[in-house]
Amino acid sequence: SYVQHPMEGHPLKAQYDADKANFPATLAYYEYWVYAFRPYASATINITDFFSARLAPDSAPPETAACRIWMFGGSTLADMETADALTIANQLAVALQERGLAAHVVNFGMPGFASSAELLKFQDILRRCAADQRPDAVIFYDGYNDPYLGWVGGAGNLQPDLSAKLEMVVTKQFGRFVVQHVSDALGNRFPLWRNTVGHRLAARAAKHEQNLDQVVNIYLANVRMARAVAREFGIAPYFVLQPLLMTKQPLSAREQAIYDAGGRALKGFVLGFYDRVRAGLAGEADFLDLSGVLDGRDATDFYDECHTGPYTGEVVGRALAERLAGPLAAQAARGNTPAGRPGGDP
Repeated sequence: SYVQHPMEGHPLKAQYDADKANFPATLAYYEYWVYAFRPYASATINITDFFSARLAPDSAPPETAACRIWMFGGSTLADMETADALTIANQLAVALQERGLAAHVVNFGMPGFASSAELLKFQDILRRCAADQRPDAVIFYDGYNDPYLGWVGGAGNLQPDLSAKLEMVVTKQFGRFVVQHVSDALGNRFPLWRNTVGHRLAARAAKHEQNLDQVVNIYLANVRMARAVAREFGIAPYFVLQPLLMTKQPLSAREQAIYDAGGRALKGFVLGFYDRVRAGLAGEADFLDLSGVLDGRDATDFYDECHTGPYTGEVVGRALAERLAGPLAAQAARGNTPAGRPGGDP
């Protein structure tokens, strides 16, 4: 849980709170990648009807953009802790615009997603959308959820509570499913239940495998598969290793308190994942290691192990733009468009 909400003290806090209070309480269902936010419109939080992408309001319109970028990631990319304009995805659009590149950025970030779910989501949207809606580039923004979910639920798995419910339905364990459903409903209404009985029921779903080699192998395999799919459609792929609380140096006093409160074993598992991914993707032109991009900042960027505040999206967005503006501008100058690429519509 947060020491304090990331938006605390920000001028948009009151409007953000009002918009978040009206945000849909239930998710939308999608085949293959299972869930996403429901479309929603407000002053600071907007979920579009384009496969539930979050709005990047400073993006260029798709019909006039020099390049189109899809972004996939977990909750740190969804950035539901802040307003649309302050997200990493939107700040990338702003920074590219400042460099003279009008980009249309689509934010498909979704809490709980890791590289395996993102790969499925990328492929599914790619085959469902019109050829002229396909991107010029795709960014996979990852680093925390792959090792975290590998730690609590097994390498390559979804979050344990969700995968357990899906298993119950498919294998017709309806009694267990009803018990879990009732427990979740009580937990939503009564915090005491959620933090005692509900917590223990959810914990039973965890599969404590904690196989770091397998977690890393699955991530690297997903990189290879996403790269192959993207290139088949003429899309430039990029794989970002995101900054985390445990990769930033030095930490602010508040960040240090959060760091000290966390478990050392999980931190070691995550940092081991980072070391092995760096080694596995070393020298690859489409691999962007942003794990140290927040080093040297006195500000409190993190409010837990991985989620950032409203002022950090600009820093990460600019760092992405610095690395991608040149390749994206060169690609735009060549006049590559999805409809004219291999795999595009004739």
